[in-house]
Amino acid sequence: MGHHPLDCRILSAAVVFTIWQMSRPAWAQAAADDVAGRAIGGVLGIVIALVVGALIGWVASIVVKGSGSGVLADIFYGICGAMLAGWILGMLGLSAGGILGGLIASVVGAIVVILVVRVVRRAV
Repeated sequence: MGHHPLDCRILSAAVVFTIWQMSRPAWAQAAADDVAGRAIGGVLGIVIALVVGALIGWVASIVVKGSGSGVLADIFYGICGAMLAGWILGMLGLSAGGILGGLIASVVGAIVVILVVRVVRRAV
């Protein structure tokens, strides 16, 4: 007596369902790990942006004024300078040319931001 094709399908479905049930906590754990990893990566990215922005702003402040402008101002100048440099280079269809080029472009952008802030402060 042979097996009926429906018996094989039912058995296959039962095996798949059992494996799926057994692996659900692993899937949930993997999903939780992915969410945690993204959150940590996002926080780490913000910290890196603040530190690099502060360094860029500090260098630009030294070039313009001979000293730093304070941590918050340096962060502001550095981040705004990097955004300005990226925007202008993008508008011109140019690339900064790697990490060093990006840092140099960001410092130049921060210098421009410092000079614009200085002009606006004098005008007010």
